[in-house]
Formats: sequence, C-alpha cells, structure tokens
Amino acid sequence: MAFCTNCGAPLQGQFCVKCGAKADAGTPPAAAPSEQAAPPQRKSKVLVWVLLGCGGLIALVLIAMLALGLFIRHRASEFGGNPGFAAAKMLAAMNPNVEVVAADEATGKITLRHKRTGKTVTLDFRDVQEGRISFEDEDGKKVEIETRGEGGRGSVTVKEPDGTTRDSTKE
Repeated sequence: MAFCTNCGAPLQGQFCVKCGAKADAGTPPAAAPSEQAAPPQRKSKVLVWVLLGCGGLIALVLIAMLALGLFIRHRASEFGGNPGFAAAKMLAAMNPNVEVVAADEATGKITLRHKRTGKTVTLDFRDVQEGRISFEDEDGKKVEIETRGEGGRGSVTVKEPDGTTRDSTKE
C-alpha cells in the first residue's frame, strides 16, 4: 500500500484523499543507509607531481642562469678599468703551467710564475692604452714592446738588453 509523501495518509489512485497531493509514483523509496553508494575514489596525484617536478627543474635552470650571468658580469667588470691586465689574469688562469703570483691593478703589474721551471716574469700594463707593454724577469732583464700606427702605417719596436728591433709597415 502506498502512502502520501506530504501527509502520510494512505493513497487511493494518483491523489491523496486527505490533503489532495499528487502521488509521486516515479520516485523510488529511499534506500537504507547501509545500501548507500560508496564515496568516489580519490584521483591520482601524478599530474600534480609531474607539474611540481617541471616547475622545480625550471627554477633550477633559472638559478643557474642567474649565477652564470652574475659570474660573467663580475669578470667583465675587470675589463672596464684595464682590459690588458684583466686579459692577462684570465689567460694565466686558463694555462695550467702558469700561476699568478701577484696582481696589483693600481700599478698595472702582474707577476706570473711558470710552475715547472719556477721562473717568474712581471708584466707592466700601465702604458697599454698608448701601445706599450713591458716584461721583466726575476733577474731584472726588461723587454719593452711599443706599437704605433695611424691609418695604413704602423710600427712595432722591441727594446731588450741586447738591442732594439723595429719593424714598419706601409700600405
């Protein structure tokens, strides 16, 4: 026997005899609590982990690029004041047989030592902008190289204890 969902009175036909409400014949009776549907299963978080991994990798690459940029900027700043001095320091650092013993940017001198022979040489870069550079070994022997040029004409002069050598070119 069916009952009215509105007042609970017995139904006769499609309408309740007590309140006149229409009978809901299409609505199934409520299921017992033990027969309720199971909650939906939790979705896998694989996509979240993949996105976190990619984001972490991108962050590491950005940090590495920033560090490299700062390193290059620091090295390039050395070229601003005295490019010859900075270049000599970098070339000495790249040569495994040579080490920088002393470097004084104020005087423009850098002292290098050959690791195998132990001989040292001091380079003076004070006059590089005028086309001159000088080398002095540990015994005090000095070699000066001077270059001059304008247009298609130029000359190179090498002064050493044994004499002077000069080479000129004309266009």
